[in-house]
Amino acid sequence: MDERMYWKLLRVKKGIRIKQIADYLNCSLSYVARYEKGVVTMIDQKVKGYKEYIEKYQPK
Repeated sequence: MDERMYWKLLRVKKGIRIKQIADYLNCSLSYVARYEKGVVTMIDQKVKGYKEYIEKYQPK
């Protein structure tokens, strides 16, 4: 399993929607979805924010 798939599965397991991450990163929902599919590459700062959001997410 590659790194993107690991983070996507963790996101899904935690119940995080792509829109939540897109809002947090200030980018489009489709951009995040395409990143997870391996179609586009995000800049390192956004990848870091993507991972941080997933790691620190606590459901309400």
